[in-house]
This record gives sequence, C-alpha cells and structure tokens, in this order.
Amino acid sequence: MSKYLEAKSIHIFAWPFLMEENEEIENFHNRIEKKGWCKKQLDYCKVANEEAMKECFMLQQYLSTSAKNIFLNEDNKACRIYEYPLEANEEYKYYIKISNDKEYNLHLDSIELHIYRYGVGILFFKTLNMDKQTTIKDIKEINDKGRRISLPFIPDSKKGFILCSESVGIVSNNNKH
Repeated sequence: MSKYLEAKSIHIFAWPFLMEENEEIENFHNRIEKKGWCKKQLDYCKVANEEAMKECFMLQQYLSTSAKNIFLNEDNKACRIYEYPLEANEEYKYYIKISNDKEYNLHLDSIELHIYRYGVGILFFKTLNMDKQTTIKDIKEINDKGRRISLPFIPDSKKGFILCSESVGIVSNNNKH
C-alpha cells in the first residue's frame, strides 16, 4: 500500500472494445487463458497476499448487492475479470510520448481485462506516477494524452493541434511492447 502513498498521482486508463459478433464468449475466455491471463480472485477469504486481501475486502464493502452479483458471484458469468501476470523481476512502465522533448514513464501496477457476456470488454492499465517533480499541468496532460489512442476528429492542419500523444506503449527493461 505504501507505493500508492509515495506516488505523485495514480492513473487508470480504460479502453472498451467489442468482440466480433461470431466470436463465442467461452471461446474468447479459453483463448485469453491460453495467452497467460489469469482469472482475478476477488473473494478476500481466498486471497493469500495480505495487501490483495485488503483490496478485495474494500471492494466488497464498496459494491452494491447487484454489483456484487455481477463481479463476485462465480456462478453468474455476467463478467469475468482477468489480470495479466507481470513478472516480479521486471520493471514495467507505461510510456507516453507527447512530443520529441516531452514524455512520461509511469510505473505499470497492473493490467486487467474485464469480459462481459454480451461481447463487450474493457482493458484497464493501473499506473503510478512516481516523479515528484510532476506538476498539476503534467498530471492533466498525462490523463488527457495517456488515454487517447486515436484521434477523436480530423485536426485543422493550419493550427497543428492534435489531442492524442505521438505514441503510447509498455516498456520493460528498455524494451518497447
């Protein structure tokens, strides 16, 4: 929990997506698990790690009864949550390049994939900004540019104003993914 207290800011980036209409949800789940994604355990009684147990307990206290039925009831397959197993000995960063002279490297805390039975999914990146020199303006820019992976409109070429970053990605041990 101390890493969250040490962070200058915490950012969660979410990207929704649709699965192909002919893709069966169970087939998609099987493919995800074969790629190394692990089902996330949200029952605090079944979690071995003390920090994760506290997080699961807080989540259960926060959710309404209906939301608990969606996210915590393993028999109700309305939503399955997966997490990507980040290697413990690797340092992962979420890289945001704004321009040639401006970039941000945020500590990548976790990657989650939520798959809903109606063919909708959401990919989440939870990041921590550990740079103490970051200003409020930088935090706003991280929020704004780090979440956009495509242009929301065609910009006016005369003004040179673009709303998304030049590039975003994951970096581990100086390797870009």
